[in-house]
Amino acid sequence: MEQGIKLEPIGNGKNIYVSAHHAFGTDAVLLADFCKIKQNTRFIDIGTGCGIISFLIKRDYEKATGVGVDISGEAIILANRTVTDGGFDNLSFIESDIKDLKGKVDFGSFDLVISNPPYKAENAGIKSKDDTVKTARHETACTLNDIVLLSAKLLKTSGKLCMCHRPERLA
Repeated sequence: MEQGIKLEPIGNGKNIYVSAHHAFGTDAVLLADFCKIKQNTRFIDIGTGCGIISFLIKRDYEKATGVGVDISGEAIILANRTVTDGGFDNLSFIESDIKDLKGKVDFGSFDLVISNPPYKAENAGIKSKDDTVKTARHETACTLNDIVLLSAKLLKTSGKLCMCHRPERLA
């Protein structure tokens, strides 16, 4: 296996590829469980990273269909490798800026939008010197408002948005 890439178990005999830049934490696991979907749900995971949320949902809801989107090519390579090696079907991953999704996914067709977005506003907190980490943790490539507006376009009329965010950002 390449330097810095490893397999992480996610239960039920399933594993996903992660790297130093694209791993997962408790928030992602809790968010995947929080979604509580139906078997045939069509979902999109915005800012998917290594795809952990999508893979946990597919582990538990085999008939669900999902798309993961991330701006990082490295993240999408990991996620697609997990799809290929891990036997996940009806799950795809797209490298794209969320502001450039028109024509790449069908707007108005998703039952669920999931996002574990950057928690810190662009001008808040200490920023990492590593661009990948900075993009994942700070609103440099997308804002909370961008995610909410995009979700409105992606969702069916009765669809829902599930996300994990810091309570101090509610105001």
